[in-house]
Amino acid sequence: MEESKYVRAKAEDLKKFCSEVLEKVGVSPKDAEIISDSLVKSDLMGVNSHGLIRFPFYIERMVKGGTKVDPEIKVLSETAAIASLDGDNGMGQVLTSKATEMAIAKAEDLGIGFVVLKNSCHFGAAGYYALQAVEKDMIGIVWSNGCAVMAPWGGCARTIGNNPLAVAFPTGSYDPFLLDMAMSKVAGGKVRLYAKKGEKIPTDWIINKEGKVTDDPNDLPDGGALLSMGHKTYGLAMVGEILAGVLPGAGLMSQIPLWFKEVTTPTDIGHMVLVIDIKKFLPVKEFNKKVDGIIQELKSSRRAEGVDEILFPGELEARKEREQLENGLELPTAVMEDLDNVGNVYGVASVKRL
Repeated sequence: MEESKYVRAKAEDLKKFCSEVLEKVGVSPKDAEIISDSLVKSDLMGVNSHGLIRFPFYIERMVKGGTKVDPEIKVLSETAAIASLDGDNGMGQVLTSKATEMAIAKAEDLGIGFVVLKNSCHFGAAGYYALQAVEKDMIGIVWSNGCAVMAPWGGCARTIGNNPLAVAFPTGSYDPFLLDMAMSKVAGGKVRLYAKKGEKIPTDWIINKEGKVTDDPNDLPDGGALLSMGHKTYGLAMVGEILAGVLPGAGLMSQIPLWFKEVTTPTDIGHMVLVIDIKKFLPVKEFNKKVDGIIQELKSSRRAEGVDEILFPGELEARKEREQLENGLELPTAVMEDLDNVGNVYGVASVKRL
């Protein structure tokens, strides 16, 4: 019988495993919880490209000095509504969670909070932080720049990051609206996921180092480049580079090393977090009711042939999360084996399969 390419485990067991490993390499229990929760949350939502597949790289960076386990975050400038932070080369999840908390506190006072951050690293899924605002009945907008892994529109070499953007709104009767997108056709982590599973990819996802189309996911880390969705998302990647990179004074494009490959080198990635307090504009219930109306009108509109249901951004991921919390989180066997190997190195027991 062919061995299954997937296994299931409890989300809480996976979080506990990651936290134990992180603490073994010097991360505080509080920060370890943030990192672990971010990674498992991504996998729960079915966004495996930003989940536990990243964990071994994060550990390697911290062990080899590319990322600090205990950064000293500095406030470079601040007013009642805005702040600019230096993350001291810490983990992106830890730094951005703290930046989001600061933006939420400012929004509670003034209706809006805007925090930018430099000297960070890869922060996982942008939507994780946007949803922190939704939990407070606020709007969250998060943007990041990153290492140059995407070709510009019309180009054939990696030149700019895929610069992910997340926007989240609360609703009344529905799951939160969450648009979480990279500016490339697919995230680099999704390409890596196909490589881990030994599967080919569609030929319009990436180009190889010669600038030619390819179905081999291993061509991406070998000098290839992600392709943008079009000239509009390429333009948005530039917007993200400016707002999340230039504004906080972070590294830009080719200045940022490949975080998963150059593990001893700081990345100086930049992020921005914008939080808007709805109740400063109108009652939250009224806002939610109107957003529900938009969703309902879209979902009840005439469907194209072969389409069973019209979904809004974030709906499918929320359903996936509920299913996996009940039945166990499904991971590629190769990813789970990578976790086993990390656990063996640091004396942490493997996660029990269901």
